[in-house]
Order: sequence, then C-alpha cells, then structure tokens
Amino acid sequence: MKGAQFLLDARLALDVLSAADRIGLFAALSERPFHADALSRRCDLVPSRMRRLLRALEVLSLAQFTERGWISCGPVTAVRGLLVERDLVAALRSGPAVDASVSEDAAVLYQQGAIWLARMMAEPAAELAPSLSGLGPDVLELGAGAMPWGLALGDEVSLTGVDLPAVVHAVRDWVANQADVSWIEGDLFTVPLPKDHFDLVLVPNLLHLFSPSRNEALLRRAVAVTRRGGCVAIIDALRADGEPADRSRALYDMSLASRTGEGRVYDEAELRNWLKTVGLTPTTRVRTDVSPRMDLLLAVCT
Repeated sequence: MKGAQFLLDARLALDVLSAADRIGLFAALSERPFHADALSRRCDLVPSRMRRLLRALEVLSLAQFTERGWISCGPVTAVRGLLVERDLVAALRSGPAVDASVSEDAAVLYQQGAIWLARMMAEPAAELAPSLSGLGPDVLELGAGAMPWGLALGDEVSLTGVDLPAVVHAVRDWVANQADVSWIEGDLFTVPLPKDHFDLVLVPNLLHLFSPSRNEALLRRAVAVTRRGGCVAIIDALRADGEPADRSRALYDMSLASRTGEGRVYDEAELRNWLKTVGLTPTTRVRTDVSPRMDLLLAVCT
C-alpha cells in the first residue's frame, strides 16, 4: 500500500502542476505577489477552486502565502521540464529519439534547457561550494551549460567554461550578468584545451550521459588540463558502495533511457576505478542534503 500511495501522490502532483501551468498560474506568480481573488480573475477560475489549487501547490512547496499575497517559493522553473512527455517505451525498444551523448542532439537539448538546469542545481551547487573553495584560482567547468557549479564558487576564482557553440550562445548573456567568464566552444572530447593550466576542473552532470569507455576518455582530458597537485571534481548522481536501493536514483536511471543511448547511473566503485586508471587519487566524498541530491567525488592529480 505504501508504494501504491506514492504512485497515486505522484500522479496527482503532476495533474496539479499541469493545471497550474496551463491556466497561467505559474506565469502570474513569477511576476509579483497575488491574492487568490486576483489570481482567480486573471486565470479565469472560480475563487474556491483557485484556493484549492493554491493549497495543493503550497504542500508541494511551490507556492506560499505571505502578507503581500501568494508567491512562488520553489523550483517553479523546473515545472515545464517535469511536464515534457517522453516516450519511454520507444526509447527502451529503439533508443532515445534525441540522444544527449551525441553532440548534435546535445546542442538541441541543452541550448533550450541549460538555464533551467542551472536554476534547478543552484541549491546543490551552493551546498557543495565550501568543499570546492580554496583549491586554486583557475577553474574549468566541462559541459558547463549555464555554469551553476562554477558560479557558486563566487568571485575568488577565474572561470572558464567548455560547451557546444549553440549552448554557449544560449547562456552567454545570462552567465555574464553574474560573473566574468571565458568560454571555449566545441565538443568536450575533441576541442583543443590548454595543458596543465587549471587548479580545479569540474566534471558536473556528465558521466551519466556516456559509456564507461567515453567517461574514461573524458577523465583523461580532465587530467591533461589540470596542474600537478590540482583537483578534478566529479559531480553526479551515483550509487554509493553498499547503498540500499534508492527510489530517486532508480527512477532517474530509468529516465536516462529516454535521452541517452549510452549512459546510466553509475556505481561509485566504477567511478573510483576510472579515477585510478587515469591517475587520480580520490580524497573527498560528499552527498548534498538538498534536492536534487548530488554526489561530489574530489580527486587529486598526482
């Protein structure tokens, strides 16, 4: 019964999100505070039903009532991403229609979603920032998108981001409003990168997209650009050694089938083997408390 209740709650939560998005409620709350009656008029909804919808959003931590009225208070920017329909059956049988492990497809996916992803990862990035601070001034973020992990380190570092030209074009102005960033445009696996140049290389939310052999190749590239004694930081959703079955990671692993033909959620033991193979020594392991829960594995380049 516990599992059945979770499935029912998940289904009803998606219905609430879809309704709020379709009537324009999220758009309204992103502008300014509103009282329920004003929202009812704007969204053309009976006041009593608007109040019920607002209460449902409140328990989902997506809306909050203040003295100024109702405001958005959660990851509202993630809602449209949650509502995108994916044909999982077709992906399981034939592979994903759009494959994030392929550069051309990744450009399409992430030029549209990079800023949304950065906003969704802002809290985990802030929680991990203290573990990444003080490791040196020159920081490279691979597959940077809108650079949530690098930006969380603040003004103490000089940031360089690597991503596909279409993605850089989509995020450049948004990132520039927050920090002065240098960009290297091109494919992660082939674009020329400066050797032995960076104190810290971030590899965030990438490994789950690729096969083990490509991940090892990517980590070799990370080592090549890191100064001796510098660090490579892997940030991803991992299965920890000996960890019991985790619902969120199991469902996330399944969802990856709809957008990558190569990747999956990897075991920490697999990652540690790759690190050893490419000459990295793991030093720090952290899992965030905030959602989405992310794992940091920090390794030294020796």
